[in-house]
Amino acid sequence: ELFQETKDFHKEIEYIMLFNKNNQLVVRSFLQNPSPDLLSINRVFYPDKERFEIFNTEIGPIKDVAVPVFEGRLGTLRVGFKETYLHEDITKIIKRVGISIVIVSLFSIIIAYALITMVNKPIQDLTIVAKAIKDGQIEKRAKVRSSDETGKLSEAFNIMVDNLYDTNLQI
Repeated sequence: ELFQETKDFHKEIEYIMLFNKNNQLVVRSFLQNPSPDLLSINRVFYPDKERFEIFNTEIGPIKDVAVPVFEGRLGTLRVGFKETYLHEDITKIIKRVGISIVIVSLFSIIIAYALITMVNKPIQDLTIVAKAIKDGQIEKRAKVRSSDETGKLSEAFNIMVDNLYDTNLQI
């Protein structure tokens, strides 16, 4: 009953079978007896760890996973997964990863733009003031917005312009 409940809850599972250590079917999740072909596929030979085999059925490809229980001392558990459900799950995961990549990329672009603007704006302002002074507007001064390198550059530029202004007054 536990196998049937598990199978009913997980639609991707086609069957669950438990074999004893002599490879005799002990518990199964379906009512009718499984075909001899199904019983003969994907047998685990100890000390194998686990085996995977894919085979075609009338409902599509099935991925049969065989796992020894307690290293085969209690037998083998076999679960058949419908490949169509596995592909759907993989497709959902790929879509989620794709959406995440797009969101992270957009976020990164926004952060990069903000950082570039923060660095570039003071330099652009300093360039505008330098051109104005070159054109004769000696009273213009650069805005000191921070105490970092661009702020220190703006301060040094203003000192240089003040010295230039004082020198022009003396001449």
